[in-house]
Amino acid sequence: MPQTGRLGLAIAAFAGLLVAIAPFLGDVASGRAASGDGQARLEFAQADVVTLVAIGLVACALIGGCAYTQRLWIHLVGVVLTSVTASIYVRLVVAAKTRDRFAEGASVTLDTAGLMIAAAFIVAIVGLVVALTQARLVPPAQPPDGDDAPGEDAPTRRSPTATTGLVMSILGIIPFLQFAAAAGVMVSSVALTDIRAGSGERGRAFGLGGLALGALLVTIYASLGLVGITLAEPG
Repeated sequence: MPQTGRLGLAIAAFAGLLVAIAPFLGDVASGRAASGDGQARLEFAQADVVTLVAIGLVACALIGGCAYTQRLWIHLVGVVLTSVTASIYVRLVVAAKTRDRFAEGASVTLDTAGLMIAAAFIVAIVGLVVALTQARLVPPAQPPDGDDAPGEDAPTRRSPTATTGLVMSILGIIPFLQFAAAAGVMVSSVALTDIRAGSGERGRAFGLGGLALGALLVTIYASLGLVGITLAEPG
């Protein structure tokens, strides 16, 4: 795996570290109290601190481990974990801003801890984009040679990797399977690299379709996450 591809997962692992230290930085959010009596501040309860530290450290360790290895399928696992953890981070922020202790429709401001988790989401997305962008640099599979090489008019099979990438991207349309979109981008990129290298397989249309759909879905989900962090309010 190219060093730049591993860099994306290393960035995503750092996002987990940000989440692990967030509970120790102060309040999560503040806004007009539901009781109408001044400002309300949201802090992490002891159980929340333990949960967040666990989530952050586990994410950092697992994604960092995937970045360390040079196996392609483990790189794919790291991409999926990054997508899943980014989704968790944005949900944590939205949940904090919509707590019932804040007045309905109140403008809730993220404080230091909340901003740190929001930053972790952005860092995770940056890492995901870097990892997916560099997936095309994975060395292609060796094309067949000698007597095993197909002739110019020989029929070729459709690339199973291209088909898998397209299916993953389609599954990414389902909200709770959104992580499949990122996996679809990576698998489709690898399939297109193999096809261009002369693997003796066809399926370029499937590869391009999986790449385009997966990239579109990743962009949509990341944009929705940013909108949620920015505009979420109680009520």
